[in-house]
Amino acid sequence: MQDLVKMTIKKYEMLCQGETIVLAISGGIDSMVLLHIFNNLKDSFGLRLVIAHVDHAKRAESKLDRQLIQRVAKTLSIPFELATLPPQTTGENFHHYAHNFRYDFFETVAKKYQATTIATAHHANDHLETVIGSMLKSGNSSAIQGILPKSQLNNLNVIRPLINLQKSDIINYADKYQISYLEDASNNSQIYTRNRIRKNIIPTLLNESPTIIENARKLSDDLKEDEGYFDYVVQNIMNEWKIPINSFDLKAETFDIKLSVENLVNLHFSIRKRLFKKMFPSLSARSLDLLNEKLQKDEPSWKLDIGEGILASKSYDVFGLERHSLSYNEEDFDFILELDKEIRLPDGRKMKLMRTNIKKNEFNGTQNTYLCYNMLCMPIRVRGRIDGDKIALKNDLGHYRVKKLMIDKKIPIYQRASWPIVEDACGKIIWIPGLKTSSVCLNEPNSSEDLWLEIYE
Repeated sequence: MQDLVKMTIKKYEMLCQGETIVLAISGGIDSMVLLHIFNNLKDSFGLRLVIAHVDHAKRAESKLDRQLIQRVAKTLSIPFELATLPPQTTGENFHHYAHNFRYDFFETVAKKYQATTIATAHHANDHLETVIGSMLKSGNSSAIQGILPKSQLNNLNVIRPLINLQKSDIINYADKYQISYLEDASNNSQIYTRNRIRKNIIPTLLNESPTIIENARKLSDDLKEDEGYFDYVVQNIMNEWKIPINSFDLKAETFDIKLSVENLVNLHFSIRKRLFKKMFPSLSARSLDLLNEKLQKDEPSWKLDIGEGILASKSYDVFGLERHSLSYNEEDFDFILELDKEIRLPDGRKMKLMRTNIKKNEFNGTQNTYLCYNMLCMPIRVRGRIDGDKIALKNDLGHYRVKKLMIDKKIPIYQRASWPIVEDACGKIIWIPGLKTSSVCLNEPNSSEDLWLEIYE
Protein backbone atom coordinates (compact mmCIF):
# COMPACT_ATOMS: atom_id res chain seq x y z
CA MET A 1 0.00 0.00 0.00
CA GLN A 2 2.93 2.33 0.59
CA ASP A 3 3.84 1.86 -3.07
CA LEU A 4 0.34 3.05 -4.07
CA VAL A 5 0.80 6.13 -1.88
CA LYS A 6 4.16 6.78 -3.55
CA MET A 7 2.52 6.50 -6.97
CA THR A 8 -0.18 8.96 -5.89
CA ILE A 9 2.44 11.42 -4.63
CA LYS A 10 4.29 11.18 -7.93
CA LYS A 11 1.19 11.34 -10.16
CA TYR A 12 -0.12 14.54 -8.59
CA GLU A 13 3.33 16.04 -7.90
CA MET A 14 2.56 16.37 -4.21
CA LEU A 15 6.06 16.56 -2.73
CA CYS A 16 9.57 17.78 -3.35
CA GLN A 17 12.67 16.34 -1.76
CA GLY A 18 13.58 17.84 1.60
CA GLU A 19 10.24 19.47 2.38
CA THR A 20 8.78 20.11 5.82
CA ILE A 21 5.26 18.63 6.03
CA VAL A 22 2.55 19.41 8.56
CA LEU A 23 0.48 16.25 9.12
CA ALA A 24 -3.12 16.93 10.17
CA ILE A 25 -3.73 14.11 12.66
CA SER A 26 -7.09 13.60 14.40
CA GLY A 27 -6.40 10.26 16.11
CA GLY A 28 -8.82 8.29 13.92
CA ILE A 29 -7.80 5.32 11.79
CA ASP A 30 -7.28 7.34 8.58
CA SER A 31 -4.92 9.94 10.02
CA MET A 32 -2.98 7.43 12.14
CA VAL A 33 -2.37 5.35 9.01
CA LEU A 34 -1.25 8.52 7.23
CA LEU A 35 1.21 9.19 10.05
CA HIS A 36 2.55 5.63 9.93
CA ILE A 37 3.06 5.71 6.14
CA PHE A 38 4.77 9.11 6.17
CA ASN A 39 7.05 8.09 8.99
CA ASN A 40 8.15 5.17 6.80
CA LEU A 41 8.54 7.36 3.69
CA LYS A 42 10.25 10.34 5.26
CA ASP A 43 13.80 9.14 4.68
CA SER A 44 13.26 8.33 0.99
CA PHE A 45 11.83 11.82 0.42
CA GLY A 46 14.10 13.57 2.92
CA LEU A 47 11.06 14.92 4.76
CA ARG A 48 10.79 16.72 8.06
CA LEU A 49 7.45 15.94 9.73
CA VAL A 50 5.36 18.00 12.14
CA ILE A 51 2.12 16.74 13.73
CA ALA A 52 -0.77 19.19 14.20
CA HIS A 53 -3.87 18.22 16.18
CA VAL A 54 -7.04 20.17 16.99
CA ASP A 55 -9.06 19.13 20.04
CA HIS A 56 -12.67 19.99 19.18
CA ALA A 57 -13.64 19.67 22.87
CA LYS A 58 -17.05 18.31 21.88
CA ARG A 59 -16.59 14.86 23.41
CA ALA A 60 -15.32 13.77 26.81
CA GLU A 61 -13.12 11.25 24.96
CA SER A 62 -11.34 13.94 22.92
CA LYS A 63 -8.59 14.12 25.52
CA LEU A 64 -7.83 10.47 24.73
CA ASP A 65 -7.19 11.42 21.09
CA ARG A 66 -4.76 14.10 22.23
CA GLN A 67 -2.97 11.73 24.62
CA LEU A 68 -2.65 9.01 21.96
CA ILE A 69 -1.17 11.38 19.38
CA GLN A 70 1.19 12.96 21.90
CA ARG A 71 2.45 9.52 22.90
CA VAL A 72 3.01 8.40 19.30
CA ALA A 73 4.67 11.72 18.40
CA LYS A 74 7.07 11.35 21.32
CA THR A 75 7.87 7.76 20.35
CA LEU A 76 8.60 8.80 16.76
CA SER A 77 10.45 12.00 17.81
CA ILE A 78 8.14 14.16 15.70
CA PRO A 79 7.23 17.70 16.88
CA PHE A 80 3.65 17.94 18.13
CA GLU A 81 1.45 21.05 18.02
CA LEU A 82 -1.94 21.27 19.72
CA ALA A 83 -4.87 23.68 19.55
CA THR A 84 -8.26 23.54 21.25
CA LEU A 85 -11.33 24.74 19.36
CA PRO A 86 -12.80 27.76 21.17
CA PRO A 87 -16.53 27.73 21.98
CA GLN A 88 -18.60 28.87 19.01
CA THR A 89 -20.10 32.35 19.44
CA THR A 90 -21.74 32.79 16.02
CA GLY A 91 -24.64 31.16 14.20
CA GLU A 92 -22.29 29.70 11.61
CA ASN A 93 -22.58 26.01 10.73
CA PHE A 94 -20.42 24.17 13.28
CA HIS A 95 -18.63 22.05 10.69
CA HIS A 96 -17.69 25.15 8.70
CA TYR A 97 -16.57 26.88 11.88
CA ALA A 98 -14.41 23.92 12.93
CA HIS A 99 -13.00 23.47 9.42
CA ASN A 100 -11.93 27.12 9.20
CA PHE A 101 -10.34 26.99 12.65
CA ARG A 102 -8.41 23.81 11.82
CA TYR A 103 -6.94 25.16 8.63
CA ASP A 104 -6.07 28.49 10.22
CA PHE A 105 -4.20 26.52 12.88
CA PHE A 106 -2.44 24.35 10.30
CA GLU A 107 -1.29 27.52 8.54
CA THR A 108 0.07 28.88 11.81
CA VAL A 109 2.00 25.67 12.46
CA ALA A 110 3.33 25.69 8.90
CA LYS A 111 4.68 29.22 9.37
CA LYS A 112 6.29 28.28 12.66
CA TYR A 113 8.21 25.39 11.11
CA GLN A 114 8.62 26.99 7.68
CA ALA A 115 6.64 24.14 6.14
CA THR A 116 5.46 24.28 2.55
CA THR A 117 2.80 21.56 2.65
CA ILE A 118 -0.08 20.31 4.78
CA ALA A 119 -1.10 16.65 4.44
CA THR A 120 -4.58 15.36 5.33
CA ALA A 121 -5.90 11.79 5.44
CA HIS A 122 -8.79 12.05 2.99
CA HIS A 123 -9.23 8.83 1.03
CA ALA A 124 -11.19 7.50 -1.97
CA ASN A 125 -14.39 6.81 -0.01
CA ASP A 126 -14.32 10.35 1.37
CA HIS A 127 -14.07 11.59 -2.20
CA LEU A 128 -17.10 9.62 -3.39
CA GLU A 129 -19.11 10.78 -0.37
CA THR A 130 -18.21 14.37 -1.22
CA VAL A 131 -19.21 13.95 -4.88
CA ILE A 132 -22.58 12.47 -3.92
CA GLY A 133 -23.15 15.17 -1.30
CA SER A 134 -22.35 17.86 -3.86
CA MET A 135 -24.73 16.34 -6.39
CA LEU A 136 -27.51 16.47 -3.81
CA LYS A 137 -26.98 20.24 -3.55
CA SER A 138 -25.62 21.31 -6.93
CA GLY A 139 -25.16 20.11 -10.49
CA ASN A 140 -22.26 22.22 -11.66
CA SER A 141 -19.03 20.58 -12.76
CA SER A 142 -16.79 22.34 -10.24
CA ALA A 143 -18.92 21.10 -7.34
CA ILE A 144 -18.69 17.45 -8.36
CA GLN A 145 -14.92 17.49 -8.68
CA GLY A 146 -15.06 16.42 -5.06
CA ILE A 147 -11.86 16.31 -3.02
CA LEU A 148 -8.85 17.30 -5.08
CA PRO A 149 -5.65 15.29 -4.57
CA LYS A 150 -3.76 18.59 -4.31
CA SER A 151 -4.95 22.15 -3.73
CA GLN A 152 -3.71 25.49 -2.49
CA LEU A 153 -4.24 27.24 0.83
CA ASN A 154 -2.84 30.72 0.39
CA ASN A 155 0.86 29.96 -0.25
CA LEU A 156 0.73 26.39 1.02
CA ASN A 157 0.08 23.10 -0.75
CA VAL A 158 -2.61 20.88 0.76
CA ILE A 159 -2.10 17.25 -0.29
CA ARG A 160 -4.20 14.08 0.19
CA PRO A 161 -1.74 11.19 -0.30
CA LEU A 162 -4.38 8.55 0.60
CA ILE A 163 -6.88 9.80 -1.98
CA ASN A 164 -6.58 6.64 -4.11
CA LEU A 165 -6.90 4.27 -1.14
CA GLN A 166 -10.26 2.81 -0.22
CA LYS A 167 -11.44 2.58 3.38
CA SER A 168 -11.01 -1.20 3.29
CA ASP A 169 -7.35 -0.75 2.30
CA ILE A 170 -6.80 1.54 5.29
CA ILE A 171 -8.49 -0.86 7.70
CA ASN A 172 -6.40 -3.78 6.42
CA TYR A 173 -3.21 -1.71 6.72
CA ALA A 174 -4.02 -0.70 10.30
CA ASP A 175 -4.68 -4.33 11.22
CA LYS A 176 -1.47 -5.53 9.54
CA TYR A 177 0.77 -3.05 11.36
CA GLN A 178 -1.30 -2.97 14.58
CA ILE A 179 -1.69 0.79 14.43
CA SER A 180 -3.36 2.36 17.45
CA TYR A 181 -6.30 4.70 16.78
CA LEU A 182 -9.55 5.91 18.34
CA GLU A 183 -12.97 6.07 16.72
CA ASP A 184 -15.21 9.13 16.95
CA ALA A 185 -18.68 7.87 17.91
CA SER A 186 -20.31 10.79 16.07
CA ASN A 187 -19.19 9.20 12.78
CA ASN A 188 -21.99 6.67 13.26
CA SER A 189 -24.72 9.21 13.91
CA GLN A 190 -27.50 9.29 11.30
CA ILE A 191 -28.06 12.99 12.02
CA TYR A 192 -25.44 14.06 9.51
CA THR A 193 -26.00 13.78 5.76
CA ARG A 194 -22.44 12.64 5.17
CA ASN A 195 -22.84 9.77 7.62
CA ARG A 196 -26.07 8.67 5.93
CA ILE A 197 -24.30 8.70 2.57
CA ARG A 198 -21.45 6.64 4.05
CA LYS A 199 -23.67 4.12 5.83
CA ASN A 200 -26.61 3.79 3.43
CA ILE A 201 -25.70 4.92 -0.09
CA ILE A 202 -22.06 3.92 -0.61
CA PRO A 203 -22.59 0.21 0.27
CA THR A 204 -25.50 0.02 -2.18
CA LEU A 205 -23.44 1.61 -4.95
CA LEU A 206 -20.54 -0.76 -4.28
CA ASN A 207 -22.91 -3.71 -4.58
CA GLU A 208 -24.04 -2.42 -7.96
CA SER A 209 -20.56 -1.52 -9.18
CA PRO A 210 -17.37 -2.40 -7.28
CA THR A 211 -15.50 0.15 -9.44
CA ILE A 212 -17.70 3.10 -8.47
CA ILE A 213 -15.01 4.58 -6.21
CA GLU A 214 -12.32 4.44 -8.92
CA ASN A 215 -14.82 5.78 -11.47
CA ALA A 216 -15.59 8.77 -9.25
CA ARG A 217 -11.89 9.59 -8.98
CA LYS A 218 -11.39 9.33 -12.75
CA LEU A 219 -14.45 11.51 -13.40
CA SER A 220 -13.13 14.17 -11.04
CA ASP A 221 -9.64 14.10 -12.55
CA ASP A 222 -11.11 14.45 -16.05
CA LEU A 223 -13.32 17.32 -14.94
CA LYS A 224 -10.36 19.09 -13.36
CA GLU A 225 -8.38 18.77 -16.59
CA ASP A 226 -11.34 20.10 -18.59
CA GLU A 227 -11.80 23.01 -16.21
CA GLY A 228 -8.11 23.78 -16.52
CA TYR A 229 -8.52 24.09 -20.28
CA PHE A 230 -11.64 26.24 -19.96
CA ASP A 231 -9.85 28.48 -17.48
CA TYR A 232 -7.01 28.91 -19.98
CA VAL A 233 -9.49 29.91 -22.71
CA VAL A 234 -11.33 32.34 -20.42
CA GLN A 235 -8.11 33.96 -19.25
CA ASN A 236 -7.06 34.52 -22.87
CA ILE A 237 -10.40 36.18 -23.57
CA MET A 238 -9.99 38.45 -20.56
CA ASN A 239 -6.50 39.37 -21.73
CA GLU A 240 -7.74 40.05 -25.27
CA TRP A 241 -10.61 42.20 -24.02
CA LYS A 242 -8.31 43.88 -21.51
CA ILE A 243 -10.43 42.85 -18.53
CA PRO A 244 -8.30 42.88 -15.35
CA ILE A 245 -9.42 40.17 -12.93
CA ASN A 246 -9.09 42.53 -9.97
CA SER A 247 -11.79 44.78 -11.47
CA PHE A 248 -14.45 42.49 -10.09
CA ASP A 249 -13.88 42.70 -6.36
CA LEU A 250 -17.33 42.20 -4.82
CA LYS A 251 -16.15 44.03 -1.71
CA ALA A 252 -15.42 47.16 -3.71
CA GLU A 253 -17.87 49.99 -3.12
CA THR A 254 -18.13 50.69 -6.84
CA PHE A 255 -17.24 49.17 -10.14
CA ASP A 256 -18.56 49.89 -13.60
CA ILE A 257 -17.80 47.39 -16.35
CA LYS A 258 -18.80 47.67 -20.00
CA LEU A 259 -18.47 44.84 -22.52
CA SER A 260 -19.65 44.26 -26.08
CA VAL A 261 -22.92 42.33 -26.28
CA GLU A 262 -21.91 40.99 -29.70
CA ASN A 263 -18.63 39.64 -28.32
CA LEU A 264 -20.40 37.98 -25.41
CA VAL A 265 -23.17 36.42 -27.49
CA ASN A 266 -20.63 35.04 -29.96
CA LEU A 267 -18.93 33.09 -27.16
CA HIS A 268 -20.00 29.49 -26.63
CA PHE A 269 -22.53 29.28 -23.80
CA SER A 270 -20.12 27.21 -21.71
CA ILE A 271 -17.27 29.72 -22.11
CA ARG A 272 -19.52 32.72 -21.44
CA LYS A 273 -20.81 31.15 -18.22
CA ARG A 274 -17.27 30.47 -17.04
CA LEU A 275 -16.23 34.01 -17.96
CA PHE A 276 -18.91 35.44 -15.66
CA LYS A 277 -17.99 32.93 -12.97
CA LYS A 278 -14.35 33.99 -13.11
CA MET A 279 -15.39 37.63 -12.92
CA PHE A 280 -17.68 37.05 -9.93
CA PRO A 281 -16.85 33.67 -8.29
CA SER A 282 -19.53 33.91 -5.61
CA LEU A 283 -22.46 34.37 -8.00
CA SER A 284 -25.02 31.57 -7.80
CA ALA A 285 -25.49 29.10 -10.64
CA ARG A 286 -29.04 30.41 -10.99
CA SER A 287 -27.79 33.98 -11.49
CA LEU A 288 -25.32 32.80 -14.12
CA ASP A 289 -28.06 30.93 -15.99
CA LEU A 290 -30.41 33.96 -15.87
CA LEU A 291 -27.65 36.18 -17.20
CA ASN A 292 -26.99 33.86 -20.11
CA GLU A 293 -30.69 33.52 -20.89
CA LYS A 294 -31.15 37.29 -20.99
CA LEU A 295 -28.18 37.78 -23.29
CA GLN A 296 -29.62 35.29 -25.75
CA LYS A 297 -32.95 37.15 -26.04
CA ASP A 298 -33.46 39.70 -28.78
CA GLU A 299 -34.24 42.63 -26.49
CA PRO A 300 -32.66 46.07 -27.07
CA SER A 301 -32.34 46.82 -23.37
CA TRP A 302 -32.94 45.33 -19.94
CA LYS A 303 -31.73 45.34 -16.35
CA LEU A 304 -31.23 42.32 -14.11
CA ASP A 305 -30.38 42.01 -10.42
CA ILE A 306 -27.94 39.08 -10.33
CA GLY A 307 -27.29 39.18 -6.59
CA GLU A 308 -24.29 40.26 -4.50
CA GLY A 309 -25.46 43.88 -5.01
CA ILE A 310 -24.70 43.70 -8.75
CA LEU A 311 -26.91 45.11 -11.49
CA ALA A 312 -26.43 43.71 -15.00
CA SER A 313 -27.80 45.62 -17.96
CA LYS A 314 -27.98 45.58 -21.71
CA SER A 315 -28.36 48.67 -23.86
CA TYR A 316 -28.05 47.94 -27.55
CA ASP A 317 -24.52 46.54 -27.94
CA VAL A 318 -23.31 47.53 -24.48
CA PHE A 319 -23.43 45.05 -21.62
CA GLY A 320 -22.92 46.63 -18.21
CA LEU A 321 -22.18 45.45 -14.68
CA GLU A 322 -22.37 47.88 -11.80
CA ARG A 323 -23.18 48.30 -8.14
CA HIS A 324 -26.81 48.98 -7.29
CA SER A 325 -25.60 52.22 -5.73
CA LEU A 326 -24.76 53.47 -9.22
CA SER A 327 -28.44 53.39 -10.18
CA TYR A 328 -30.51 56.39 -9.16
CA ASN A 329 -34.19 56.69 -8.44
CA GLU A 330 -35.98 59.87 -9.26
CA GLU A 331 -36.49 60.70 -5.61
CA ASP A 332 -32.73 60.48 -5.02
CA PHE A 333 -32.00 63.02 -7.71
CA ASP A 334 -33.77 66.38 -7.41
CA PHE A 335 -31.90 69.64 -6.85
CA ILE A 336 -32.88 73.32 -6.90
CA LEU A 337 -30.40 75.37 -8.94
CA GLU A 338 -29.41 78.49 -7.02
CA LEU A 339 -27.43 81.26 -8.66
CA ASP A 340 -23.66 80.79 -8.52
CA LYS A 341 -23.97 77.63 -6.43
CA GLU A 342 -22.36 74.50 -7.85
CA ILE A 343 -24.10 71.15 -7.40
CA ARG A 344 -22.77 67.66 -8.02
CA LEU A 345 -24.94 65.32 -10.08
CA PRO A 346 -25.25 61.56 -9.44
CA ASP A 347 -23.12 60.75 -12.51
CA GLY A 348 -20.24 62.75 -11.03
CA ARG A 349 -20.57 65.86 -13.21
CA LYS A 350 -21.23 69.34 -11.84
CA MET A 351 -23.84 71.94 -12.77
CA LYS A 352 -23.96 75.69 -12.16
CA LEU A 353 -26.45 78.47 -12.92
CA MET A 354 -24.99 82.00 -13.36
CA ARG A 355 -25.66 85.50 -14.60
CA THR A 356 -24.52 86.04 -18.16
CA ASN A 357 -21.82 88.48 -17.06
CA ILE A 358 -20.00 85.76 -15.10
CA LYS A 359 -16.93 84.28 -16.79
CA LYS A 360 -17.93 81.02 -18.48
CA ASN A 361 -16.41 77.63 -17.64
CA GLU A 362 -13.51 76.69 -19.90
CA PHE A 363 -13.15 73.05 -18.83
CA ASN A 364 -13.20 70.39 -21.52
CA GLY A 365 -16.48 68.52 -21.80
CA THR A 366 -18.61 71.54 -20.85
CA GLN A 367 -22.19 71.61 -22.13
CA ASN A 368 -24.03 74.87 -21.77
CA THR A 369 -26.91 77.06 -22.82
CA TYR A 370 -28.31 80.56 -22.30
CA LEU A 371 -31.77 80.72 -20.75
CA CYS A 372 -34.32 83.41 -21.54
CA TYR A 373 -35.20 84.83 -18.13
CA ASN A 374 -38.59 86.23 -19.26
CA MET A 375 -39.76 82.74 -20.29
CA LEU A 376 -38.77 81.01 -17.03
CA CYS A 377 -40.76 80.11 -13.95
CA MET A 378 -38.19 80.32 -11.19
CA PRO A 379 -36.63 78.51 -9.46
CA ILE A 380 -35.06 76.01 -11.84
CA ARG A 381 -34.49 72.43 -10.75
CA VAL A 382 -32.56 69.47 -12.15
CA ARG A 383 -33.76 65.91 -11.59
CA GLY A 384 -33.73 62.41 -13.02
CA ARG A 385 -36.08 61.21 -15.72
CA ILE A 386 -39.68 60.31 -14.80
CA ASP A 387 -41.96 58.11 -16.90
CA GLY A 388 -44.09 60.31 -19.13
CA ASP A 389 -41.58 63.18 -19.38
CA LYS A 390 -41.96 65.32 -22.52
CA ILE A 391 -40.03 68.32 -23.77
CA ALA A 392 -41.58 71.11 -25.87
CA LEU A 393 -39.55 71.64 -29.02
CA LYS A 394 -38.62 74.97 -30.50
CA ASN A 395 -40.80 76.70 -33.09
CA ASP A 396 -43.99 75.03 -31.81
CA LEU A 397 -43.08 71.68 -33.33
CA GLY A 398 -44.89 69.83 -30.58
CA HIS A 399 -43.61 67.69 -27.73
CA TYR A 400 -41.07 64.90 -27.74
CA ARG A 401 -41.21 62.00 -25.27
CA VAL A 402 -37.95 61.91 -23.33
CA LYS A 403 -37.89 58.10 -23.17
CA LYS A 404 -38.22 57.84 -26.97
CA LEU A 405 -35.60 60.53 -27.38
CA MET A 406 -33.13 58.53 -25.32
CA ILE A 407 -33.94 55.36 -27.25
CA ASP A 408 -33.49 57.15 -30.58
CA LYS A 409 -30.18 58.59 -29.42
CA LYS A 410 -29.13 55.13 -28.17
CA ILE A 411 -28.50 56.33 -24.63
CA PRO A 412 -27.47 53.22 -22.62
CA ILE A 413 -30.17 52.12 -20.22
CA TYR A 414 -27.79 52.29 -17.27
CA GLN A 415 -27.29 56.04 -17.94
CA ARG A 416 -30.93 57.06 -18.42
CA ALA A 417 -31.95 57.21 -14.76
CA SER A 418 -29.06 59.56 -13.94
CA TRP A 419 -29.35 61.73 -17.06
CA PRO A 420 -30.05 65.31 -15.90
CA ILE A 421 -33.45 66.80 -16.77
CA VAL A 422 -33.72 70.60 -16.26
CA GLU A 423 -37.19 72.03 -15.65
CA ASP A 424 -38.63 75.24 -14.30
CA ALA A 425 -41.01 75.76 -11.39
CA CYS A 426 -44.02 75.34 -13.70
CA GLY A 427 -42.92 71.78 -14.46
CA LYS A 428 -41.80 72.60 -18.00
CA ILE A 429 -38.71 70.72 -19.20
CA ILE A 430 -36.39 73.34 -20.66
CA TRP A 431 -33.13 71.50 -21.31
CA ILE A 432 -31.79 67.96 -21.56
CA PRO A 433 -27.98 68.40 -21.76
CA GLY A 434 -26.50 66.80 -24.83
CA LEU A 435 -29.89 65.86 -26.26
CA LYS A 436 -32.54 68.58 -26.68
CA THR A 437 -33.24 72.24 -25.96
CA SER A 438 -36.60 74.00 -25.64
CA SER A 439 -37.60 77.48 -26.81
CA VAL A 440 -36.35 78.82 -23.45
CA CYS A 441 -32.77 78.05 -24.52
CA LEU A 442 -30.90 80.70 -26.49
CA ASN A 443 -27.77 80.72 -28.61
CA GLU A 444 -26.98 84.25 -27.39
CA PRO A 445 -28.43 86.30 -24.52
CA ASN A 446 -31.25 88.77 -25.32
CA SER A 447 -30.75 90.84 -22.19
CA SER A 448 -28.59 91.22 -19.12
CA GLU A 449 -31.23 89.33 -17.12
CA ASP A 450 -30.80 86.13 -19.10
CA LEU A 451 -29.00 83.26 -17.40
CA TRP A 452 -26.13 80.93 -18.21
CA LEU A 453 -26.39 77.24 -17.31
CA GLU A 454 -23.54 74.80 -17.70
CA ILE A 455 -22.70 71.21 -16.89
CA TYR A 456 -19.10 70.02 -16.69
CA GLU A 457 -16.77 67.30 -15.43
